[in-house]
Amino acid sequence: NILSELQRKDYFDSSFDDNYSQFLKEAYDNPSTRTLLSIIDKISDLDILVYNIDNKKTYYSDEALLSYFNTYKTSSNLFHRIDQELYYVEDVIYDNQPIYKILFRAKNDRRYILHGYIEIFKLMVIVVYQKKLENTLKQNQFLLNFVSNLSSNYTNKQLIEASKRYRWNVQFPIVMVLFSIKDKDKVIFMTNPNIIEYIRQVIINKFHVQSEELRYTILNNQLLFIINTYETLNVDETIKNVYELLESKYIDNDIKITYSNLIKDAFKISTTYTQLSEALTHIENQNISLNIYSETQIKLLNL
Repeated sequence: NILSELQRKDYFDSSFDDNYSQFLKEAYDNPSTRTLLSIIDKISDLDILVYNIDNKKTYYSDEALLSYFNTYKTSSNLFHRIDQELYYVEDVIYDNQPIYKILFRAKNDRRYILHGYIEIFKLMVIVVYQKKLENTLKQNQFLLNFVSNLSSNYTNKQLIEASKRYRWNVQFPIVMVLFSIKDKDKVIFMTNPNIIEYIRQVIINKFHVQSEELRYTILNNQLLFIINTYETLNVDETIKNVYELLESKYIDNDIKITYSNLIKDAFKISTTYTQLSEALTHIENQNISLNIYSETQIKLLNL
């Protein structure tokens, strides 16, 4: 009874209900893992680690949590006490699939904080995930329009302004790169998020760009990347380097690539994309042995 009274007093002292509403609003207005960490900073004696199961990224409020997580993340026990600290780790489930692992740490004598905030943070993680899904769908629709009718009617400046809504810092010239990634029997198009994330990281490194300077989407069973590109970059050599890394890492997959020359005008995007996409489909159907095709080679093939 004494412990219960003390815990109830702590709940009232911390305006628990008001905080809950404010925290959820923050997560909804700015859906990101960093927002969750900033919320944790406002809660005394509570630390958190969030692990994205898809892209393998880890965010944490205290580096000491990372060591614990790497040691105990596969443990079947949700709670674990070490000295005077209590740890709690659990999968966050969405649509019957684990999407994140979330780890909490609190002082053992203030363990009621865990019971108060575990479900709140799981809910906020799901809110962040849902908002990201929603934004991805909107962005994919924009990219679909970008490579079809939208770009034909826009000037470069108009297209750049439109892309800013999706936190995309597109600048001309750009290069479009299409990937076909299939299983060893050349039947099933591979949409494994780990493969796509690896390709994204390779492109960022080889093209020397930032995350906001490229975007990707899947259209017609092809993986499309649109990348800001410097005129001094040797695109042919860069694409070759990208392909060699993918080939060595995914030896059981069949990978083919078509890519554009430098695109300096928005109105050329639509026709160039159509050429690259149709050529990639044709190359696959004809079982042509080469795996990389530039826009110039495609025009020659069309002739």
